[in-house]
Amino acid sequence: MANLLLDRQRQQARLNDHVIDLTPLEFEVLWVLTGFSGVPVSGRALCARLMDGDLDIDPACLQEALGRLDDKLPGPPWLRTDNGFVQFL
Repeated sequence: MANLLLDRQRQQARLNDHVIDLTPLEFEVLWVLTGFSGVPVSGRALCARLMDGDLDIDPACLQEALGRLDDKLPGPPWLRTDNGFVQFL
């Protein structure tokens, strides 16, 4: 079982003791999605949650960040996107 640890203060993600190089946006997206672990979240709701944290983001940037994040997380799929919803598995 993979062990994902997020350190918000350092804006750092570690998977099985290996640091994952994430942009600030990718980290925040991952941070928010882990709070909804297993529950699909609409792209609009995710954008709103990120904007609550003072990030100005548009849906196109969010889709790009999700794609990069999915590529950077090794192993089995961590994210599922479907019909404008994203789910952290």
